[in-house]
Amino acid sequence: MVTKTNMTEQMDQVIVDFTTIAIQTGGWMEMDRLYLYNRLKTMSGYSGELSQPVHAINANEAPELAAQLTECYFQKSKQDQVSEVERKQKLVDFLDLLTPPTSVVNALFAKYYAKSPKEATDYFYQLNKTTGTIQKEGELIDEPLFVDKAQFKACIVPDSAMEKAFDANYRFDMEGSCGVTTEEIHTNRRMIRMNLQGESYGFHYLSDEILAEEFTVIAEKEQSLSLHAKLSHLGRLVELFPHYFVATNNGNNQERVGDQYRGASDPLPIYQASTKFQCKLPFFPEVAVTALNWPVPVLRIQATNQHALLKTAEYVIKALQQGEQIGDANNSLHLATASKDVLLLARKSDSGHELYVAFHSEKTLTEVQALGAFGILVMPNASIADHKRFIQQLNGTFHTF
Repeated sequence: MVTKTNMTEQMDQVIVDFTTIAIQTGGWMEMDRLYLYNRLKTMSGYSGELSQPVHAINANEAPELAAQLTECYFQKSKQDQVSEVERKQKLVDFLDLLTPPTSVVNALFAKYYAKSPKEATDYFYQLNKTTGTIQKEGELIDEPLFVDKAQFKACIVPDSAMEKAFDANYRFDMEGSCGVTTEEIHTNRRMIRMNLQGESYGFHYLSDEILAEEFTVIAEKEQSLSLHAKLSHLGRLVELFPHYFVATNNGNNQERVGDQYRGASDPLPIYQASTKFQCKLPFFPEVAVTALNWPVPVLRIQATNQHALLKTAEYVIKALQQGEQIGDANNSLHLATASKDVLLLARKSDSGHELYVAFHSEKTLTEVQALGAFGILVMPNASIADHKRFIQQLNGTFHTF
């Protein structure tokens, strides 16, 4: 933290370094350096000369530099009492200065995407880290939780993180907005605009990420989607971002208006689930449908052709939800307990396309986020023992397949 005695010596270098990072992010050019110097001096209240040389600086240092500029401002303004909201607003004002506007961010994203999808997401993820919008809130426990033949992972988070994970601050109309609480101040947040089958969506990295590169894809308009539309969107998103998994996010919270999909780069425990039995469908011979050993009924549907996979998935889900039995005489599939709700997760694997379908009820997911069905449990202030008890309870919720 900058103190009054060393303020003059340090702030010179802080302003120079912060300006360098602002130029690196792509929103400014080298000819803007003097302009940025003067803006930062005015915003921070620093009146000294800038004589420090320009040197290479790690962009990840931007949040700390912004914190020092914020501290300088409040020391210079000699305010006796500063609220957390005031401090956060000033901090975000500095970070917003180095964040390119949405049009520039989207143009740069498209430029990198032309090279590869991963280069595009690497650029956008790094920008979010530089501008301080990504903050790790939870701790993913490395030791897996084994219950029967299922392997789960626990994530320990505070109550406050759970609340933020379900807020509505990723809506389109919240971009660039400034609220009245520290959680609502995010004028430095940007989104990538997308078009999914003629509908407008926005791609955000979560500020409270738990999994690596965790993101949400949110609709501009609140809407209720059919199973066919959700499957089509998942297929398209996996094609756009083949290095991520993408899942539906219709969990237990209904306040997150328009939030449709969630994804990340971390592998999920469900990928390693063992086979209970395979169901052969005469009308879809090129698609493998497998029931997995898991506390809740989960199917793994695999195919090399995505269209065939999605068509099969829609048929299987609707048939099972209607209480029908599918398959041949040797290996048939029937959902023992009726379930109208499904959670979907799509990804690309080495062998082709995969879709995981979890059948659930409100009882199974009242305490966890949607990814709990696929092995990532996120429960506020819960111990490892609490997580294990919850998984054991899941085993008794369904009679499975």
